[in-house]
Amino acid sequence: MIKIAIIFCFYITQCLSQTYTYQTHLKTKLGSFQAGKNIIIVKNNSDDSTPRRTLTSQSTITNKFIKSFYSIQDSIHMNLNYDFSFITLYKSIQEKKKPLKIYNSKVMQDSIYYTKRIDSVLTQHNIATPQYPVYDAMGIIFSFQNTTNIKIHDAYHFNEYRKGKIRQVNLSIHSEELMQTPYGEIPCFVLSSTSPLEERKKGDIKIWISNDDKQIPIKIENKTKNGILTLLLESVE
Repeated sequence: MIKIAIIFCFYITQCLSQTYTYQTHLKTKLGSFQAGKNIIIVKNNSDDSTPRRTLTSQSTITNKFIKSFYSIQDSIHMNLNYDFSFITLYKSIQEKKKPLKIYNSKVMQDSIYYTKRIDSVLTQHNIATPQYPVYDAMGIIFSFQNTTNIKIHDAYHFNEYRKGKIRQVNLSIHSEELMQTPYGEIPCFVLSSTSPLEERKKGDIKIWISNDDKQIPIKIENKTKNGILTLLLESVE
């Protein structure tokens, strides 16, 4: 009986909280380098009458060479609706030789209120809330855990929020690939904001999600001003 209780408690803990650890890699004109780590924790708030989630993300660059031209640490904390659209969003960004930037955002009934702090300078803003839910990039990536009956050629549309601006992100499933992971080879759907023949621009994203009932993000590619930043799944706990 005790053994069953321990297993049940472990199962509940796993359901309520998952920690995803990713290795980060940066591909530049100088080559491709392992850059650091990104740790993402997703929690389900079971004690709330309205099902919600929280997501925290902490990324660090540990490669000394990469730090010489791309030293950045960012931290994210979000309160989310169950579909991974955000309610509140805190983001801090520390770039090499630049002041710390802190963004706080909250979705109101008819607008998004946000503040931006750079060193001691604080500014406040309001922008109109679109008709449909608003997502941070991390929310978009993990939202597919709610999606069922995924198949090739499906298309998905999101209002992505970033630093007080909203843009529409369109993701399509172009193919399936086998991905090597610490848990063996896993078949994945490949989602991309561009077609396979298009040249990717800054902000374009590509996601490999496991083709199973968990639909975990296995690999993520994001086009940045410094090159292509890739997150590769290292572990899930």
